[in-house]
Amino acid sequence: MVPLCDAGRLGLSGEHACNPEHPWCAAPSLQDRAYREWAECSIPENLEFKSVIPIPRLPACIWNLSAREKLDDIGGHRVVAAKLTDIGGILSKNGPKLAAWRQSYGISSATALLVHQESLDRLQERLGVAAGDQDFFDHLRLLGGRIVFVSPGYSVYDDGSMCPVRQVLNMRRSLHEAARANRAGLPAIPTLGWNARRPEDLEFLADWLKRQGRYVRTLAVNAQTGTSSNALGLALGSGMVELERLADSSFHWVVFGGRKKVEAICEFLPRSRITQVSRPKDFTGIDVQAAIVSTLQLS
Repeated sequence: MVPLCDAGRLGLSGEHACNPEHPWCAAPSLQDRAYREWAECSIPENLEFKSVIPIPRLPACIWNLSAREKLDDIGGHRVVAAKLTDIGGILSKNGPKLAAWRQSYGISSATALLVHQESLDRLQERLGVAAGDQDFFDHLRLLGGRIVFVSPGYSVYDDGSMCPVRQVLNMRRSLHEAARANRAGLPAIPTLGWNARRPEDLEFLADWLKRQGRYVRTLAVNAQTGTSSNALGLALGSGMVELERLADSSFHWVVFGGRKKVEAICEFLPRSRITQVSRPKDFTGIDVQAAIVSTLQLS
């Protein structure tokens, strides 16, 4: 059970929690790291964007580079995506290596780089430790050129495998990282996650979006799983529409995922308001060659 001292303020009384020795345990009364994370994520102003920093116009599809893939091997693009943990120098805090990364991989300073962390949980958590440093975003700027930071999509599993305290904390961690990037002067896109079985999660996110107003007009979701089923896409699409209804606003969505997931989401939202980040073989909802041309012509 969730410890009573934690459950009361979270409205989770009586819900199942993971074993306190489990790495996902997020009860602040039991875990020192969770206590620090909750302390940061429970202060409202720590989750708030402070200024309007425009997001470059995003095409319908963005090529998600794999580790060690050079851009000059696949042709020039005006915007590409890369996992933060695939970028040499991020985790090691090696400034010279980070500053040389673009040139090493054939990515010019004119190419907008969408940096994200949709990956295995263990890599997200490693990045989370590095991103906690005060100078993380100053370090990230050593990449040079145009950078768009997509906050890590810390997992919110609603299949019963994750304790509700961790779910709520992870939702806030993703918002916190995006807000930190914004305050550091970087274009930032928050990644949203929620428990589809808990309506108050969408209400929390909608309230947050209302407070951000014009500061946040682009959002990201992770539609990647180990299954080819479109069930996740349908659940996400339904939640995205409900979130827009609750927030009384429309947004542009960056979706990390393959063809079936994006097609399912498009049953709820127009394709024109979705940017798909994936490998080209999974581009969907638009002529693939046209999508590639649109990245070449991105201004």
